[in-house]
Amino acid sequence: MRPIPSSTINKSFHWAIFFCWIMGTVGITRAERMMDSMDTFSVARNAAYMRVKDGYFTDALSAEEKALQSAEDRYGKVHPSIVPVLNDVAVINRFLGHYTQAETYLKWGLAIREKAFGQDDPLVADSLTYLEALYNDWGRCQDGEFFGKRALSILEKQLVKSSHDISQSMVLLAEIELNFKKTIEAQKLLETSRELQEKEGVANPMERTDLLNLLAKAYEANKRFSDAESCLKKSLEITQKNLAPDSVEMADALESLGDFYHSQANPDKAQPLYESAFKIYKRFVGVNYTYPSVPYLIRMAKADQSLGDDKSAEGLFQKVLATTKEVYGPSHPLVAIALMNLAGVEKKLGESKAAHDHFKESLEISNSIFSNDHPMVIKAKAQLD
Repeated sequence: MRPIPSSTINKSFHWAIFFCWIMGTVGITRAERMMDSMDTFSVARNAAYMRVKDGYFTDALSAEEKALQSAEDRYGKVHPSIVPVLNDVAVINRFLGHYTQAETYLKWGLAIREKAFGQDDPLVADSLTYLEALYNDWGRCQDGEFFGKRALSILEKQLVKSSHDISQSMVLLAEIELNFKKTIEAQKLLETSRELQEKEGVANPMERTDLLNLLAKAYEANKRFSDAESCLKKSLEITQKNLAPDSVEMADALESLGDFYHSQANPDKAQPLYESAFKIYKRFVGVNYTYPSVPYLIRMAKADQSLGDDKSAEGLFQKVLATTKEVYGPSHPLVAIALMNLAGVEKKLGESKAAHDHFKESLEISNSIFSNDHPMVIKAKAQLD
């Protein structure tokens, strides 16, 4: 199973959900075929699963490293059976912003699979896609594009082709191209992916809406605004048809369409969408601002901003910053994003000193992780100039 698209580093919060899905359906299932369900390996894997789910990533990493040691003791360090565990250790490192460590584990897994199965095996494409997604988060778009194109090429060469796998590979590569400002290339990939989805007729609703939302971004970047609006309306329609009216996915679809109308200076259409989305998000936050509530706090804050309530947005962004620091530590890229969001609303409220200090802190963190041409670095520098 390959990583789902992440679109922006803000979606790193959703990698916790993705990892839990892997552990529950792919990793643990494979492990149970390889080893007895009650041995050290399975205990460690289950511990990692639960700790990621609760946002205890450092503890999760320790547990998953124990699982890796157990797998290596049984199979050796070059057996293909350890690669899914290497991938999961890499994913947790990615949560923690340890991109170099994640890269090391993923490249070792890739080397094992290339030696065992050859250069053109689908499992090699799987490893390449993990690297592609990592580089996308890391802001290394050129590397991400290289590995993404290689993964897609392998899948397209298979005698028994999977339209689903090819479509999903195109979506992730298109995301890289969008971040690389190659908007025409991204649009073409997404249009082809959409054709494959519709031809296959088996894509789940979330895959369809993810593709449509990304295609809307490509159309908007290429000044095809009516096509962008059409994609977002279709995404909302699919969500309304397949998911509960008070689901997070419904709120996301409403807010995405609202964002589009807001960008087109059409507040009359945007406002009711934001208001509906806000009500749904609020249900998932409750009164305790813990790790699971962070994505919804961010959405609520952005909806507040769009509705003109910057003071409420400031309070929510302050809670996001405090929780993010507690979960990830003070130097994580998501902390840099939280600082950037808070500083932006403080600037609008005329709180110049607080905004300057938070922009500066965001830049210091970003400089320690990303290259000088990363969007986070460029944005923070522009605010301080």
